[in-house]
Amino acid sequence: MAIGECKSNREITSDDVRKLGLVADALVRDRTCEAFIVFSKASTFTAEEVERCKAAQAQLGHRVIILSGRELEPDHLYEQTAEEFEISPYGSSLEQMAQATQGIYFDPRPKAR
Repeated sequence: MAIGECKSNREITSDDVRKLGLVADALVRDRTCEAFIVFSKASTFTAEEVERCKAAQAQLGHRVIILSGRELEPDHLYEQTAEEFEISPYGSSLEQMAQATQGIYFDPRPKAR
Protein backbone atom coordinates (compact mmCIF):
# COMPACT_ATOMS: atom_id res chain seq x y z
CA MET A 1 0.00 0.00 0.00
CA ALA A 2 1.17 3.53 -0.70
CA ILE A 3 0.16 6.55 1.34
CA GLY A 4 1.36 10.01 0.54
CA GLU A 5 1.49 13.76 0.53
CA CYS A 6 1.33 15.61 -2.77
CA LYS A 7 2.05 19.32 -3.11
CA SER A 8 2.26 21.66 -6.06
CA ASN A 9 5.06 23.97 -4.96
CA ARG A 10 4.54 24.11 -1.20
CA GLU A 11 6.97 22.64 1.30
CA ILE A 12 6.81 19.12 2.73
CA THR A 13 6.74 19.83 6.46
CA SER A 14 7.99 17.90 9.47
CA ASP A 15 4.36 17.45 10.47
CA ASP A 16 3.54 15.88 7.07
CA VAL A 17 6.41 13.43 7.51
CA ARG A 18 5.59 12.62 11.13
CA LYS A 19 1.90 11.91 10.45
CA LEU A 20 2.55 9.68 7.45
CA GLY A 21 5.28 7.84 9.34
CA LEU A 22 2.82 7.08 12.15
CA VAL A 23 0.22 5.75 9.71
CA ALA A 24 2.78 3.57 7.91
CA ASP A 25 4.11 2.27 11.23
CA ALA A 26 0.59 1.35 12.35
CA LEU A 27 -0.11 -0.53 9.12
CA VAL A 28 3.10 -2.52 9.42
CA ARG A 29 2.74 -3.10 13.15
CA ASP A 30 -0.73 -4.59 12.64
CA ARG A 31 0.72 -6.69 9.81
CA THR A 32 -2.09 -5.38 7.65
CA CYS A 33 0.22 -4.78 4.71
CA GLU A 34 3.56 -3.43 3.57
CA ALA A 35 3.42 0.37 3.63
CA PHE A 36 5.28 2.84 1.43
CA ILE A 37 5.26 6.61 1.93
CA VAL A 38 5.17 8.81 -1.19
CA PHE A 39 6.14 12.47 -1.08
CA SER A 40 5.58 14.25 -4.39
CA LYS A 41 5.83 17.81 -5.64
CA ALA A 42 5.57 19.50 -9.00
CA SER A 43 8.77 21.37 -8.15
CA THR A 44 12.12 20.24 -6.75
CA PHE A 45 12.75 19.18 -3.17
CA THR A 46 15.03 21.26 -0.98
CA ALA A 47 17.85 19.58 0.95
CA GLU A 48 15.86 20.19 4.14
CA GLU A 49 12.78 18.47 2.71
CA VAL A 50 14.86 15.48 1.63
CA GLU A 51 16.23 15.15 5.17
CA ARG A 52 12.72 15.37 6.60
CA CYS A 53 11.46 12.68 4.23
CA LYS A 54 14.45 10.50 5.03
CA ALA A 55 13.37 10.55 8.68
CA ALA A 56 10.31 8.48 7.68
CA GLN A 57 12.52 5.68 6.34
CA ALA A 58 11.95 2.36 8.11
CA GLN A 59 14.66 0.85 10.30
CA LEU A 60 14.73 -2.38 8.31
CA GLY A 61 14.14 -1.28 4.75
CA HIS A 62 13.36 1.38 2.22
CA ARG A 63 9.80 2.60 2.29
CA VAL A 64 10.02 6.28 1.25
CA ILE A 65 9.41 7.32 -2.36
CA ILE A 66 10.17 10.89 -3.46
CA LEU A 67 8.82 12.11 -6.79
CA SER A 68 9.64 15.60 -8.07
CA GLY A 69 8.59 17.23 -11.30
CA ARG A 70 11.64 15.61 -12.91
CA GLU A 71 10.18 12.14 -12.25
CA LEU A 72 6.50 13.01 -12.77
CA GLU A 73 6.84 14.69 -16.18
CA PRO A 74 8.37 12.09 -18.58
CA ASP A 75 6.62 9.05 -20.08
CA HIS A 76 8.83 6.67 -18.07
CA LEU A 77 8.98 7.55 -14.40
CA TYR A 78 12.77 7.81 -14.06
CA GLU A 79 13.65 8.45 -17.71
CA GLN A 80 15.32 11.85 -17.16
CA THR A 81 16.65 11.03 -13.71
CA ALA A 82 18.43 7.89 -14.96
CA GLU A 83 20.54 10.16 -17.18
CA GLU A 84 21.94 11.76 -14.00
CA PHE A 85 21.99 8.85 -11.52
CA GLU A 86 22.88 5.15 -11.54
CA ILE A 87 19.27 3.93 -11.39
CA SER A 88 16.85 2.13 -13.67
CA PRO A 89 14.67 4.43 -15.80
CA TYR A 90 11.67 2.26 -14.87
CA GLY A 91 9.81 2.00 -11.59
CA SER A 92 7.26 -0.75 -11.99
CA SER A 93 6.85 -1.57 -8.29
CA LEU A 94 6.80 0.35 -5.04
CA GLU A 95 9.98 -1.47 -4.00
CA GLN A 96 11.79 -0.32 -7.16
CA MET A 97 10.58 3.24 -6.61
CA ALA A 98 11.86 3.20 -3.01
CA GLN A 99 15.22 1.86 -4.23
CA ALA A 100 15.40 4.63 -6.84
CA THR A 101 14.67 7.22 -4.14
CA GLN A 102 17.57 5.80 -2.14
CA GLY A 103 19.92 6.17 -5.15
CA ILE A 104 18.74 9.69 -6.00
CA TYR A 105 18.12 11.41 -2.68
CA PHE A 106 19.27 9.49 0.40
CA ASP A 107 22.47 7.85 -0.86
CA PRO A 108 22.99 9.60 -4.22
CA ARG A 109 24.80 7.65 -6.94
CA PRO A 110 25.47 10.24 -9.69
CA LYS A 111 26.76 8.98 -13.03
CA ALA A 112 30.39 9.68 -13.80
CA ARG A 113 30.76 12.34 -16.46
